[in-house]
Amino acid sequence: MQRVDGSSRFFLRLFLVFCAGALVCAGCQKEEEQDECEGTKKPLIEPMFRIHVSLVNEADQTPYAGAVSFQSEKHYCDGTTSGLFTDQAQIQNGFWKPITTQYKLENTEDFVLVTINAGEYELTTEYVYQFVKDNMALENYSTWVLEDTIAVAVP
Repeated sequence: MQRVDGSSRFFLRLFLVFCAGALVCAGCQKEEEQDECEGTKKPLIEPMFRIHVSLVNEADQTPYAGAVSFQSEKHYCDGTTSGLFTDQAQIQNGFWKPITTQYKLENTEDFVLVTINAGEYELTTEYVYQFVKDNMALENYSTWVLEDTIAVAVP
C-alpha cells in the first residue's frame, strides 16, 4: 500500500473543495434563472388550442383560394421557445380545418404565438395566459379547450 504524502493530500483536498464549490455555484445559477420568472407565476393550465382560420380576399370579400401555412410555438417568460407546430395546405373555399395543438402555460409572460401566411401576407396572433384562462372551456367533462377563429383579409 502506498502512502500519500502531504503535498498530494493538500492537492486532493483542494480538488474536492473546488468540486464542491462548482456544484454549489451551478445550483445558484439555476436558482437565479428560475427567479427571473418567479414573480409572474400562475397556476398551470394546459388547454387544447383549436384554431379555425377563415380567409377572404380583401378587395372583393370572396373566399380565398391558395396556399396557406400555419405555425404555432410556445414562448416562455425567459425568452426561450418550444413546441413548434407547422402545417400547410391549399384551400379553395376560404376555410381551413380546425388546427389543434396543446401547450402548457404557467406564467403571465408565457404566450403561444400563431402565425398564418397566405400568399405574401402574414398575420400573427399572441395567446397570452390571461386571455387563454378567461376563454377556455371544459369539453366533454375532461378537456380544457381554447377555441378561436382567426379571420384574415388577404390583400
